[in-house]
Amino acid sequence: MLSFKQFNEAEEKKHGPNTVVLVPGATGSHFTVKHVGDNLKRHLKPGETLKDNHVDDLHDMGYKVRYARDQLKKSVGPKSSGKAGVPQKD
Repeated sequence: MLSFKQFNEAEEKKHGPNTVVLVPGATGSHFTVKHVGDNLKRHLKPGETLKDNHVDDLHDMGYKVRYARDQLKKSVGPKSSGKAGVPQKD
């Protein structure tokens, strides 16, 4: 079994310098950047949101775009009011 440090090093080797890993959003038209290769760190940062056309531009420029398996889920449950003592609305 790999140690945590070995696992992280193996993950870094899996993603090359021209690779971007994206997590699809709940709507399918937006993506969140999960990992950025060394050549793109000046332009993108993990956590940024990209639209479809930006992802197409990355493909056209020759960057390798990968998609993570986990998808951001849209919240369906009740929303809190944000105020103490006020009940939430269903």
